[in-house]
Amino acid sequence: MGKRVTILYGRMRKLLSNLNIELLMALMLTFIGGFVEIYSLRVHGIFAGMQTGNLITLFTDLIDGNNIQGLYRLLVIALFLVGCFLAEFVRFLLRRKNLPRESIILGFEILFLLPLLFLPVGNTKGEAEGIDVVADIFFALFASFQYTTFRKVNGESYATTMMTNLMSNIAKDVFGLVHEKDVDDAIHLLEHVLVLLFFVLGVIAFYFTYVQIGEGSELAIRLMILIPLVILLFVFLLSFFHPKEEKN
Repeated sequence: MGKRVTILYGRMRKLLSNLNIELLMALMLTFIGGFVEIYSLRVHGIFAGMQTGNLITLFTDLIDGNNIQGLYRLLVIALFLVGCFLAEFVRFLLRRKNLPRESIILGFEILFLLPLLFLPVGNTKGEAEGIDVVADIFFALFASFQYTTFRKVNGESYATTMMTNLMSNIAKDVFGLVHEKDVDDAIHLLEHVLVLLFFVLGVIAFYFTYVQIGEGSELAIRLMILIPLVILLFVFLLSFFHPKEEKN
């Protein structure tokens, strides 16, 4: 009996140790990822971070004769690649100077979202389409910095926008839990399910807000960026209390 209690206590401690600031930051960033991803798709017609979607629609546009739209998607893909390169370069410089990489990268993300509060939304009234290119530059930079930097939580891989790999990890965790009854699989399953849930909550939050304000209000649609921006500011402050620095 005493041995079982000790084992159970050890498992509970391990589970609670994983419910930490790192997981909280991951959940908030995933919420932001879901919100921004559906925002960029619904308002601007492109994916901010899911470049597979942009790549597929690029070729369907070209096949259907929408060459300008296809080239536009190609530009977004290129911007995301450039953003990933810049993020790696910034991380390299910060690593050399032993500066807090998480906090500074989050600061960059805040700077990338801020201009979206002031740029016109051309998709709502069919005008100012050229301005959308500027907005999509900031979307791509934001997504690339977040995707390149925040890829692990408690040592486990995760993504803030692309849920396919996460669903594969969930299936793997379920199999491991059923087959081997390993407590680690149970902990990882909980983390992955929570991340998936918060991504879905981000998407729902966008649609709920979007429906409430009405599709025609350009100012209100721009102000919706305040939702992920405020959460990102909180994560930025939270990062200073996160003792574990990324190693990759």
